Amino acid sequence: MPGTSPILVDLGIDVQATFVKEEAVSLIGASKLLRGRYGRPDHNSVLRWANEHRGYTCNGFRVVLPSIKLGGIRWTMPEWVRAFEAARTEVGTRRQPREKPIGPQPILRRIRLHAEAEARLFAKGVGVRPPTEQPAGLPVVGQSDAQRSV
Repeated sequence: MPGTSPILVDLGIDVQATFVKEEAVSLIGASKLLRGRYGRPDHNSVLRWANEHRGYTCNGFRVVLPSIKLGGIRWTMPEWVRAFEAARTEVGTRRQPREKPIGPQPILRRIRLHAEAEARLFAKGVGVRPPTEQPAGLPVVGQSDAQRSV
């Protein structure tokens, strides 16, 4: 969604109240609990997802992996990782394609724009004939023999 900022998805986690140092895992350890395209995600991706200004962005939504920084190391809880993964999976599901495209087909639009441009050029005296005219001697499509002889 160009030009708009993604909507932040709230995981409903109180980081300060639910953090337990003994059960916490580092973000590198959290990457082993997450699913990526080819197995585990890279630790740089996990660091980006834990960044409150970036997070995981897809389909106009942003999900941030809850984490806390202690002693220069970012920590997260396995429950937070599971909640993040569930939200990331839900946000990342692809939208259903439209049954039929809205508006004219691109090829028809190009043909129409080309014909309009040729008509403008002919009106200015550039060109041989307007695109809607038939060359002399050629039958018009849908015209019967009786109409052609007149």
